[in-house]
Amino acid sequence: MSDTTSQAPSASYRLPALDSEFLLSPAMRGARFMIEYAKAEETLRAHRIVSTIVVFGSPRVAPGEARYEAARAFAKLASEQGGALHARGGYRHNVIATGGGPGIMEAANRGASESGAPTVGFNITAPHEHVPNAYVTHELTFLFHYFAMRKMHLAMRAKALVVFPGGFGTLDELFELLTLQQTGKMPPCPVVLYDKAYWTKLINFQHLIDEGYIADKDMNLFRLVDTPQDAWDALLALGLQPHTPKQTLPDRVLTETSRIKRLFAVTDDQHAQLDESFKALDAFADRERYGSFVQAQHLFYRDLDPLYSDERLGELIPGLANSARLHLLERDLADLGLAPAIAEEDREFDRLVDADLPTAIGWLYVAEGAKLGAALLLRRADELGLSEAFGARHLAAAPDGRSLPWKTFAGAVDALSLSDDEDARAIDGARAALARFDRLLSMLMVQS
Repeated sequence: MSDTTSQAPSASYRLPALDSEFLLSPAMRGARFMIEYAKAEETLRAHRIVSTIVVFGSPRVAPGEARYEAARAFAKLASEQGGALHARGGYRHNVIATGGGPGIMEAANRGASESGAPTVGFNITAPHEHVPNAYVTHELTFLFHYFAMRKMHLAMRAKALVVFPGGFGTLDELFELLTLQQTGKMPPCPVVLYDKAYWTKLINFQHLIDEGYIADKDMNLFRLVDTPQDAWDALLALGLQPHTPKQTLPDRVLTETSRIKRLFAVTDDQHAQLDESFKALDAFADRERYGSFVQAQHLFYRDLDPLYSDERLGELIPGLANSARLHLLERDLADLGLAPAIAEEDREFDRLVDADLPTAIGWLYVAEGAKLGAALLLRRADELGLSEAFGARHLAAAPDGRSLPWKTFAGAVDALSLSDDEDARAIDGARAALARFDRLLSMLMVQS
């Protein structure tokens, strides 16, 4: 009988996924890059970290030093007032994120931890930073080999950046994020430089303007501050949206009898922020950027697609099944020669839709309301040579027009009998939907 086991010791016979020699070979560099992205992304999504406040600074600052204690105080303040400490609808916003190492990074993670909030550390296999500090949340501690992937994760969820004095690494991260905003590759992201004396001595910003290398308006991309409270106030002034628990609703919301109008009022701040992000990303500048916009739309409506066929919702909202847009987005992607960006996100509603009808209503409110502005977007698409019959099908009006489907949806939602708690869950659902689309849009268009 022939020996059928003699090949077993051969390297070629090992399962590729278990063959470390193969996985660490130069040929697999692309696969390793992808894995570094996916592992951190899946973990952050599982912990429902929607957005972050990124803190940079030197790893060579010791506890007790003024800058260390300032970073610690700022992170505690931001965690308590920004939304990281209390989850809204299960999601956490403005979570402190750092490079995970010592110095300023440790101080920021420490302040966030002392507030009781989770905090993220993106470590890198480099001197001073490969060992995580003691204050990063254990489940949110990551280790990267590639600087580029680490930078991408630092930028993807960032809603604000606070930069303390530091060296080459700090300057690298600062100027990369400023450049992404200056060139429209990233939505507006408030930036604060801590310690005016340090930064104005280190960088002659006026000289850059005088030489014509930056514009006067580029100075509006950041603020200089000297105290933790001033840093927080500057972020708010620059547009950072705090997500505090049990926010006091305006009288116009409390007295409004229409549920649709209440949803609009309590999400007005997020709508404004999303509009600014959309303008900055300039999705209709060319077909490439428009394609990234369609990929983001596809991911968002893919998450929502099970809702449109949900029998419970269909009984409450007439014509809901006919409002689905996923099939049109799939045809638009095919027209543009693009594949769905399926590797970037998973379906949110695999976990939520069956359990929580009010939350589903909140998400549908965002999805259906977005169609009201599609007429303007269709005109922009026409400038790119696209139409309702090619590449912009999802922007077309329904057979019975644009206003009637919305009026039908709004009337059905207003007629629902929901408790105060269920109304609150609908609001949280709408907020989560807006935050998700903002993140999808930023993620895909920053990469384009």
